[in-house]
Amino acid sequence: TLGGDRPGDAWSAPATRDELQALFPNAHEELRAVLTSPTAWQKWAAASRATARTWTKGRVALIGDAAHASLPYLAQGAAMALEDAVILARNIQTSDTMVGALRAYQALRLPRTQRIVAESLRLGSIYHARGPVRLARNLVLRLTKPEDFLSRLSWIYDFDPTAV
Repeated sequence: TLGGDRPGDAWSAPATRDELQALFPNAHEELRAVLTSPTAWQKWAAASRATARTWTKGRVALIGDAAHASLPYLAQGAAMALEDAVILARNIQTSDTMVGALRAYQALRLPRTQRIVAESLRLGSIYHARGPVRLARNLVLRLTKPEDFLSRLSWIYDFDPTAV
């Protein structure tokens, strides 16, 4: 978040251009121009929690962030909710009982969503690294070919929920 880990007691608060600029003192002038173009900025808390142990009870199921909230570093919140919906719908169509369909949905989704949550948390610590770890991160990013970076994410983007 801008200006610290939490914007006070609220989840979000106004931010200033000066706060944002202070976070990018050595940014290229073109990036600085983009960062100064909005008239207002908002800062918000990023929160993480463990994946819920139980997503279903009777004929009720949680999907998306309600079941497995993650930090935004993989930008997968909406995608995970959509995958949940696809797999949940398919299980409802093919199961003999609603309770069985919901239990199967959780069993199928749990490993992938736990991996997304864990990887997002890991990336957050990498992206916000300081000191020597920051320097090592920057070197690795500079030396990594774009296609290699994308290849490391193929487990996310090549996933087909209809094939589960």
